[in-house]
Amino acid sequence: MTTRKIGHDYEISDELWKKIEPLLPLPKPKKK
Repeated sequence: MTTRKIGHDYEISDELWKKIEPLLPLPKPKKK
C-alpha cells in the first residue's frame, strides 16, 4: 500500500487521498 505524507506526521493511503484531495483547498500539482 502506498502512502503519502500529509503535513508532518500524517500518512494516508492513495485510495483515501483520492477521496479527500478534491476537498482540500490546496494548489493541485500538475500530473506528468
